Amino acid sequence: MAGIIDIHTHVFPDPIAAAAIPALEKVGNIKAYLDGTVSALLESMDRSGIEQSVLCSIATRPEQFYTILEWSTTIRSERIIPFPSLHPADPQLLEHLQVIHNQGFKGVKMHPYYQLEETRIES
Repeated sequence: MAGIIDIHTHVFPDPIAAAAIPALEKVGNIKAYLDGTVSALLESMDRSGIEQSVLCSIATRPEQFYTILEWSTTIRSERIIPFPSLHPADPQLLEHLQVIHNQGFKGVKMHPYYQLEETRIES
């Protein structure tokens, strides 16, 4: 029997989490359950009996592709399954999708609400 998989989580590099969580709470009008760090997610998973979590990053600008991809590579583990993000306005969208595939990631994250110019969150 397979363990529990949380299919939609969000965390950030530690230096960014402290600013990203309040900004997302404000824009989304939703209170975050955790502080946005990988360590907090893993602790929460342990408390809740969750075996794996899919991490959904959000590129708010096309030029964030490689930063998110590199970070996704560093946090990928048996328990954390990152989905790097593609931005719909990225002129290299198809090439970047191929890079994600070639590196063995299982999915991608796109979130038009946060990727639209009028609602995007700067990070």
